Amino acid sequence: MPAPPAGWQPRGHLLRFDVGNVSRRHHFIPRFHLARFKSADEKIWVLDQASLKQWASPVDDVACCNNLYSVDVPGHATDAFEKAFAEVEGKAAEVIKNVLEMPRPPQPEEIEILANYLALLVVRVPGKRASIEKFVDRVYRDVAKLIVATEDRWTSTFAKARAAGAKAKEVGYQQVKAFVESDAYAIKMGQNWHMQILSTQLDPMIQLLAARDWSICVSAGQQPEFICSDTPVSLEWIPAGAGPWPPGFGHRNTEVIVPLSTRVALVGRFSHRPSIIGANAHDVAAINSRTGRCAHRFLYSASTDFAWLMRTGGIGNKANLRAAISKSRSKNE
Repeated sequence: MPAPPAGWQPRGHLLRFDVGNVSRRHHFIPRFHLARFKSADEKIWVLDQASLKQWASPVDDVACCNNLYSVDVPGHATDAFEKAFAEVEGKAAEVIKNVLEMPRPPQPEEIEILANYLALLVVRVPGKRASIEKFVDRVYRDVAKLIVATEDRWTSTFAKARAAGAKAKEVGYQQVKAFVESDAYAIKMGQNWHMQILSTQLDPMIQLLAARDWSICVSAGQQPEFICSDTPVSLEWIPAGAGPWPPGFGHRNTEVIVPLSTRVALVGRFSHRPSIIGANAHDVAAINSRTGRCAHRFLYSASTDFAWLMRTGGIGNKANLRAAISKSRSKNE
């Protein structure tokens, strides 16, 4: 096997790098996972929470982007990461198949593979990338405004950059200050930078997920079905809203839920005995609501309708969800 890209090896210890035919269509939710949410006619119903439109789509056309994980590193295939991800996915697919067949909680010897897979689901989705870009954009803009706060500071900073080898055209202070304070510019990070950030997140995420105890929640019989989303790993405080800030994967009083199929969801907590949890209609609706809250944009379901828990405590359907989203937007306008 060739070595991973020099200088920023991914830290997920199940990742291996190989070369071969270049793959350009990259799924951020693996197809084997999505297939557990397809309808009888082999389609997945996709609900766009931005446009509120819904359509049926083949599994191959869901949760994918061209060149999402491509890199430009001399001596390495552009799809090195995509192929490394595929190897982890292959091992995880077998573990998840075994969990769903019984169904049963994952066994201790399966946790390492499962933690690697779940960590990838956390750090590789577009919503994660968007949140990082938003944070970096805000920081860089704040730093830029500090630099141009005074002419002396700008002159000093510019001189240091020049001395360090930066190639920059000299522009008058007032012109630079007006440009920075206008906020009329975009800050874009390169693809290699994004993959480097993804790499550094993997190992700590794997460890935190592996440290949890994993149960399964089963919706059987005539109970509603679970849905999935473009951000399938949800994290919340237990009880909900218990923390003074957004939860982190290392916080003790938190719960991770991952829908594995329309009938089974993984539930991960710290210091919690693994078990099989029977889900009633209210439980399924509550988990679907979490899945929707944590979604970046898209919800995936096996049928056109699904259950979710409304603020009133009642169980709503797709029409209720659309109405709630529209009402929320109207209040914020």
